[in-house]
Amino acid sequence: MIPQFLILTAIFMALSVSSLSLYAALASRAKGVLVRPELSRWVSQVVGVTFIGFGAAILAIRR
Repeated sequence: MIPQFLILTAIFMALSVSSLSLYAALASRAKGVLVRPELSRWVSQVVGVTFIGFGAAILAIRR
């Protein structure tokens, strides 16, 4: 029972480390694109409009 648990734990840890490493590598590559002022401004506007839309939807639901 213990060896099986240790094997499954090792597999889980290996998968976790590999997926987190992949996320870190993708984030590192995306950073170069996301720091451009034009894209940053566009993302801010999209997020702002989205939050305003969520606020309006909540206001409409509450009435």
